[in-house]
Amino acid sequence: MPVCFVNIGGISNITVIDDQKYIYAYDTGPGMCLLDQYMVLKKKINFDKGGKHSLKGNVNPKILKKLMSDKYFLKKKNKSLDRNYFSLNPFMKLNFNDACATISAFTAHTIIKEANRFNAKYLIVSGGGSKNKNVIKLMQETFRGKLSTADHLNLNSDFIESQAFAYLGIRRIKDLPISFPSTTGVKYPVTGGKVN
Repeated sequence: MPVCFVNIGGISNITVIDDQKYIYAYDTGPGMCLLDQYMVLKKKINFDKGGKHSLKGNVNPKILKKLMSDKYFLKKKNKSLDRNYFSLNPFMKLNFNDACATISAFTAHTIIKEANRFNAKYLIVSGGGSKNKNVIKLMQETFRGKLSTADHLNLNSDFIESQAFAYLGIRRIKDLPISFPSTTGVKYPVTGGKVN
């Protein structure tokens, strides 16, 4: 059964490795960009530390359902999302904590929708969003497999993405492919450009 790795940065992205030796990688939806923008707008602080405000609110199911029906989520793979694709408009009439909770639920649902689609057995979460207790709680409630954060596996979730790019750089230097048909839709595995 597949194992999924999710990085929740501004945008959430997933890497799926299954037992048939296929690898899929793409953006699942917003990461923390919407919640961070909302916190700056409403409280002049950069993020909802630990999910403190999100945990106090109630999710608005009507707004969540409408957001989850966006055409982006109909695409199956090889998709990429701009952090400005979604706006804060749907949340602006909610009270502060409910808006935070609904934004967090949106992030969590977009990730788990994809992980469950692959019937993943295990999900490892890294990035800044892995420190938001509400996002993690919501993911644990809806994920059908076992979920762990990178930090709980003695990996530093703050550096997973930078280490991944270092790994890709080394693969390029060794002339090994870093992009595959099942990850970015290229016609055949390719390396990452020229090294001068």
